[in-house]
Order: sequence, then C-alpha cells, then structure tokens
Amino acid sequence: GIIESVNAATFRIFGYTREELIGANVSLLMTGPHAEQHAGYIRRYLATGTSRIMSVGRDVAGRRRDGSEVCLRLTLREVRLPTKRLFTGILRDLTETVEARQALQRSRTIIADTQRLTHIGNWVWNIETNVLEWSDEIYRIFGRERSNFEPTYPNFLECVHPEDRHNVETAVAEALTNGTTYVIEHRVVRPNRSEATVHERGELQFENGS
Repeated sequence: GIIESVNAATFRIFGYTREELIGANVSLLMTGPHAEQHAGYIRRYLATGTSRIMSVGRDVAGRRRDGSEVCLRLTLREVRLPTKRLFTGILRDLTETVEARQALQRSRTIIADTQRLTHIGNWVWNIETNVLEWSDEIYRIFGRERSNFEPTYPNFLECVHPEDRHNVETAVAEALTNGTTYVIEHRVVRPNRSEATVHERGELQFENGS
C-alpha cells in the first residue's frame, strides 16, 4: 500500500507534492471506510487472488489534501516483477462530468416545473426505434402513468380522439416527408373517457448529420 511513483496529474488532482506522496500509504488519498479498510483489502487479495475491483473501472471518491472530496474513475491493475508485485491505479477526474450531470438535472427540473405551470408538455419520437419520450406534463395531459403506459407512436395515436386521428397521422406524415413543421389542434381521450383539446406543434430534427 506504499506509494512508490506518481505522475504530475496526481498532484493536480489531490493537491499534494511529490515529497508528501512518495512513501505515504495510498489510503491517504481515500475517504472514510475505504481508507480504514484498505490494508485488509490488500491482505485478502494477496491471500486469495480474488478481487471485485481489479481491472474493472468504477467510480470512487478521493480525498484531496485540503480534505475535500473528488469523484474519480479508478482502474486497478497488478504488475508482477521478478522480485515484487506492484499495483497501478489509473485515475480519471470526473469533476467536470459530475458537474455537467448536476447542471443537466437542474435544467430538467426547471423545464419540468415550467411545463407544469404553463400546461405545456413535449415528446420526442425516435423514428428508427418507434419509441417516444414523454415529459411529465404530457403524461398528466393524457391522463397516463409512467408505470403502466409505454410511450410508442402507435400508443400515442390510440390516445388521440378517433375522429381526429387521421388528421394527426396525415400532418405528421407530411411533415416527415417534406421536412417541415406541422401545427394542429386535436382532442385526446383519457382512460377515464374525459377529453382534452391540445394545440400541437412538431418539427423534424436530425442528429449527427444523418
């Protein structure tokens, strides 16, 4: 468990100097129970040769010099030399990735709240897989539950009032054929047989230039 070598990126991630890390136990860079139990992990691996994390990347928390935590992707590998066995830890700083995920979640929460307050929902239809992604407000407007309703395009059409279904299919088909935007008003029928009139606008979008 003693650190013999580190690269410059390790100093940047953890805030230690080379002198502080070389010769120190690697548990210095770990948090909580993992730091306390690390010596036991090593003994068990050396005795049994089995490990749940060796050569398998996983997300872990690291401890910086100032005591703060950093989210890392860790991959461990064993190196066997004629006179000793070494372990190499390959680390990737996930701070930006985690912050991006958190920002995305905040944005989704804001969008969901805005849709709920304005009674505006949205759905995205993947034409290749025929799968729809519905926002929470669409579920509410259509009177459906995520737990028991699969949002596919045919199921969407089943929610449209039978008298309006042909007009919706035609509008969507023409928009797909011509690459144009469609705007239509139609009724939806909820499971309790109540109806709602919706104003719908859709447009074709391409991903990755396809």
